[in-house]
Amino acid sequence: MKPNLDWTQAANALAGILEAENIALRAVDFNAAIALLPAKRAAIQTIESIPPDGPRQALSALVGKLDRLAAENRDLLSRSITVQSRLLGIVGKAARAAFAVGYGSNGRSSSRHGAFTLSSKA
Repeated sequence: MKPNLDWTQAANALAGILEAENIALRAVDFNAAIALLPAKRAAIQTIESIPPDGPRQALSALVGKLDRLAAENRDLLSRSITVQSRLLGIVGKAARAAFAVGYGSNGRSSSRHGAFTLSSKA
């Protein structure tokens, strides 16, 4: 098989994986995005292992597509990290408030220990 054909197939495979990951990240489906990581790593390793022979100009449209997808993926991953950080902050604040100790009218310490649950499907 010609190296450009191998590179094209590998680049198309990576583009498909990035598109799927971007869809998952837009939907805030972190489990689906994480599940694509091994395939994304394998596709990148395949591309890196192909020698850069032949005319690259014929592949410029595909390279542009990969650049756009990678930029969008980077932005979505950054946004996902921000969302996760904010969620953890909210949960931490709620946990501290739920277990806060105060003093009642009789001068004794009181706490408002109530039910507290965490879910990964928030």
